[in-house]
Order: sequence, then C-alpha cells, then structure tokens
Amino acid sequence: MNYFIASSSQQSTVPGPYSRSDQGIPFSVVFVGIVFFLLFSLVVAQSYRTLRLIRRIEKSDRDNSGTGSGQTSIPICSPSEQETLLQNDQAGDGDQLVDTAIDPGQTLLVIVDMQPDFSAAKSPDTVSFVESAVVQAVNEGWKVVVLEFDGYGKTHHSIMSLLSGYSEVEVCIKTVDDGSREVLGAVRRRHWSPKLVRVVGVNSHACVQDTTLGLARLRPDFEIEVLKKGCNRPGGNNWSDFSIAANVRLSDTEF
Repeated sequence: MNYFIASSSQQSTVPGPYSRSDQGIPFSVVFVGIVFFLLFSLVVAQSYRTLRLIRRIEKSDRDNSGTGSGQTSIPICSPSEQETLLQNDQAGDGDQLVDTAIDPGQTLLVIVDMQPDFSAAKSPDTVSFVESAVVQAVNEGWKVVVLEFDGYGKTHHSIMSLLSGYSEVEVCIKTVDDGSREVLGAVRRRHWSPKLVRVVGVNSHACVQDTTLGLARLRPDFEIEVLKKGCNRPGGNNWSDFSIAANVRLSDTEF
C-alpha cells in the first residue's frame, strides 16, 4: 500500500479556522466600541437619575398640596435650582460663601436624611428626639431645612406631619453625602439669616458629618451645633472620631 505525505506547503493551502486569512476584529475597533458603550451608559444612567428626581419632586408636590385640607405645602428644592447654585458658586476647598446677613437671634434646624430606608433612622430614640427638636423649632420660629438623600424615600411621616402648615421650612433633595450647598441654597432663596445652625439626623459619621463640615467651611460665620442625641449611625455613635471644625461643637442639648 502506498502512502502519500503532503508537504508543508501543500498543507497550508487549505484554510482552517485558525489560518492567517481570518484576522478577526482589530483591537482598536473593539476598544473604541467599549469606550463608546461606557459613555453611552453613563449618559443614559444620568438622564434616568435626573428624570426620577424630577418625578419624585412632582409627586412630593402633589402629596404636600393638601387639597381641601387647608394645609400649606412644603417647598422642595428643584434639581435646576440646586444645579444653578453649584454652577454659580464654584467654591473649592478653602472658599467661603459669606454673602448673606446674620441675625444673632435666628436659628436654623437642619434635619439630615431621616428617611426610614436608612436603618439608623429607624431608632425610636433618634426619631423621638428629632420630633422634639421640630416641635421646639415651630414653637420658637426657627427656620428648618429637611435634607433627603435621593432614592431613599421620604422623611418619617411623624416628623413631617409636625411641619405641616409651618411656613419656615424647605425640603431639599441631595445626591451626595454633603448637603451643605442645598442648605445654603434654601437660606438664599428664603432670605434667611441664621446665626445658630443645629444639625440632627443620620448617618452621624457620613452625611451629618459631611454636611456639618461643608457648612463650617462655606459659612465660617455660622455657629454650628451637632445635637448628639438627635444623630445616629448603624452600630451606634462614637463621637471621639467625629470630625469637627473651629465653628462646630458637639452638644448634649435636650428638648
């Protein structure tokens, strides 16, 4: 029996799945495609987030309208107002926004993220203290800003019901831990001039701390009190590692 052995040149003439004739898609094309896809995804995600924020504000407006109840709706900061504030200020580290008058007798209560979706905000003791602070604020005519983290629901109904019909309050929705610019935006829009700022809410060492430090940096003329019994975080507070500034103090004030 005769066997025929093909030469190497003859073997290479038959194209196979791994032959040189199949070069595949160039890496540069794949890379550009991936980058384009990521950028497109970011644009879509941001658009969705903005739309969700607008719809939530519209829903809150309807819920707070109190049609037929005689209640005054609580103003809610719109995304466009907050964005305009950020664009106009352009304040970096060390910059200050001391551009409104100070009334030594005026107090501002800042309620940070007291939304049931945060586990720390479910503490009965924390909720009770914040409720007492709100009652004090209404009785004494303090200004009130309620901060809410986008996507985590609304502030406890028991807290907001105490503010129903109260005119010196504004709700601001934020998308980062530091809500100081939202607070200052409300101060500007409402022409408030607080000297003393009292802060309560959750989480103590995240949103409360960052908002407090932001206010301290942007408004060094504020006197800021963090009311310890009105703040909470998962696992409880450890005030020894809470960062403070020169115009910030931790307070054991009770109501």
